[in-house]
Amino acid sequence: MADTTPPQLLTRSMGGLGASITAAFVLGPATGAAVADLGFATTSYLAAALAGANLMVAALVVPESLPPSQRAAHTVSPRSPATLLAVFRRRSSGILLLAGLCSTFAFASMEATFALLGGARFALGTSEVGWILAGAGACMVIVQGVGVHRIARQCGDRPVAVAGSLIMMVSLLGLPMLSLWGTVTTARLLCVGFSLVTPTLATLLIRSSGSTSRVATLGANQSAAAVARALGPACAGVLFDQRLALPYLAAAVVAAISAAALRLAAVSTARPRQNLGRLSAGPTKDRS
Repeated sequence: MADTTPPQLLTRSMGGLGASITAAFVLGPATGAAVADLGFATTSYLAAALAGANLMVAALVVPESLPPSQRAAHTVSPRSPATLLAVFRRRSSGILLLAGLCSTFAFASMEATFALLGGARFALGTSEVGWILAGAGACMVIVQGVGVHRIARQCGDRPVAVAGSLIMMVSLLGLPMLSLWGTVTTARLLCVGFSLVTPTLATLLIRSSGSTSRVATLGANQSAAAVARALGPACAGVLFDQRLALPYLAAAVVAAISAAALRLAAVSTARPRQNLGRLSAGPTKDRS
């Protein structure tokens, strides 16, 4: 069945979801910075307690999205792995998944090495790094919760996602070479770029799903992100041992691949065409 959900509503929903998740990127580093002087064990126990509280809330408070009368119709099929693979095999969704994997890889590379970069270049301690990351996370919450759906409504999801990937690329190139305040500002800019990519890419994936289940499409997106979050830190750590700037240069190249993949993906969505030329060039039929 064709998807008739307004694109702006999808982007707003994805942005709100992203903002709620990203809020942890503010609270987590800030909390870690506040309790850092109490020792690593205390920080770990606090994190475990928060995870346990999350489990209790999910089990006891979060409501079921489907009424009992509709759950049978949405039971996961035994062939669901085939459905998931179908998402990767579709050209449009496959390219979008590649773009998502690359953008998450680039961002995870920064996450994994930023504390090392701060310590090596500026002798920053745990608390300082935590507060810097909390400030960067606040930028992500603002962009995903307030700004991205407004920008996408005017310019289109694809141009916004491309622009976000390019912002990430430029930020990653500058991150290991600037002064302390330049590094702090660039880290925030990098987070803004990632915040532009994440909800708009999810919207494009949903709109490209066609007859494929939305659940399978979003599941494939999360699988690709999980792979990126495993590979990004591992690769970045190895490169950082060789030379301080290498993980950021590599991540910048990967972010550029994400931008190119977003331009190649063929997704047809109904979207206002105003101001598209400001963020993306190319045939009008590809601007969505």
